Amino acid sequence: ERAEMLENCFRKANVIHGDGTDNRLLLEEGLSQTESFVALTNIDEENIMLSLFAKSKTEGKVITKINKIA
Repeated sequence: ERAEMLENCFRKANVIHGDGTDNRLLLEEGLSQTESFVALTNIDEENIMLSLFAKSKTEGKVITKINKIA
């Protein structure tokens, strides 16, 4: 339900309902052709690793959510 709601709110976005940490899934969904990638899990380390992977696969903008400042 949430993925459908997000897709309706952001018509130009490709909302993936699946394991966002699965590199194979991200590549199958077109990560290498994206204009931007946003890592928004609740785990800072996971967001950092996802962003590094995305940056190695796309020329698009990469945004990383980090909660801990230290």
